[in-house]
Amino acid sequence: MLKPSVSDTEGFLFRREKGGTYVMKKGKLLSLLLAAVVGAGSLAMTAQAAPAELPAQTAKTAAFVKASDWVLKDDWAIFALGRNQEEGCEKLYEDYYQGVLALLADPAKLIPSDYIRLSLSLTAIGIDPRNVEGNDLLEKIDQADREKYFQMPTSSLAYALALMERYPDSFSGTLKEDTIQKILDAQQADGSFEYTAGAGFSDPDSTAQAMQGLLLLGDGYAAEAQAAGDWLAAQMNEDGVLAIDWGTGPTPNPSSTAQALIAFAQKGEVPANDQGKTLYDGIMTFALDNGSFQDANWQTGELEYNEYATGQCFQALAAYSRMVNGQSALFDLSDAAVTPRPKPEEEKPESGSSSSQASSEPSGAPEEESEPPASSEAADLDSPKTGDMGLVSIAAVGLIAAAAAVVLYRKK
Repeated sequence: MLKPSVSDTEGFLFRREKGGTYVMKKGKLLSLLLAAVVGAGSLAMTAQAAPAELPAQTAKTAAFVKASDWVLKDDWAIFALGRNQEEGCEKLYEDYYQGVLALLADPAKLIPSDYIRLSLSLTAIGIDPRNVEGNDLLEKIDQADREKYFQMPTSSLAYALALMERYPDSFSGTLKEDTIQKILDAQQADGSFEYTAGAGFSDPDSTAQAMQGLLLLGDGYAAEAQAAGDWLAAQMNEDGVLAIDWGTGPTPNPSSTAQALIAFAQKGEVPANDQGKTLYDGIMTFALDNGSFQDANWQTGELEYNEYATGQCFQALAAYSRMVNGQSALFDLSDAAVTPRPKPEEEKPESGSSSSQASSEPSGAPEEESEPPASSEAADLDSPKTGDMGLVSIAAVGLIAAAAAVVLYRKK
């Protein structure tokens, strides 16, 4: 059951704005009385309620991820490192950038969701996706075949909204409005979202990711986001874990729990169940001492270390930390300062001239100098990512018998 927040009481005292700040809304006399009780805002109450070990756990998981042998293959892990403002990642980010360049050298292998994922990760680490050695990744998204674009899963469409909010001038026509409508088409009567519109089943990850995308749009889609949140909260078991029933009974899942925590952290409130357990408590039931996370082996059912779950839970820890620290939400990239990375031989514009690929810095952010990329072996980034099944081989016939588990693991 969701714990009521200040914003859920009569009068709607507070509104969360970009950057994580809360401002008081106009309300009735009851609202004013409640405001006198709760003080300047609900963010402080949220921070006090956060677990004391959150900073240490986030740092431990970040250290594990940075030292892992798979981080360069996981765009979302790179994204989370950037959004968590990790220090000492310059070499890691440069290696990742070189891997991106290797992918862009063969664009025939890339689909719209790839460009979305790469653009988000580059933005998170301070690189402008509109000029990656002459490649405009956002243009690739905007000019993609519309039929293929709208065949993307709900999660990828939601991630596209994060880019549309950060770089509004890069998207033409009614693409943003049509993207929003396609996401809404996937919402079911109970508030959950389908993996794709018409799929016919509620998908927890897609529900959380749709909620993340809609919350970026402000109050206009608050009802849809709230319905998604209510459905997600109802899936929590006694440990605070999202337990999803795929036909064989409820199965606790760390990655789905992590995505829900990201969504609620963006909303500014983390729900607790009747036992007082939160989604943070839920992901921590899968935590190992070294900072990594476990998941159930889909063949044996036994819990074991899992790279994917580790990356997902790290995202959730970063999102929760940003909420507690009063920063913008994980996918609210309004605070992400970016610098273009043109080809090294490309001449700089003469003084006084304008460039169509100029960096887009948030208000007040200092302009950063562009550095030429260091040589590095290209990282292999072709593994399947969150919200993207385009890179999974359809020849995996032997996995059909375990389709439910594959969807749970691979749909993102």
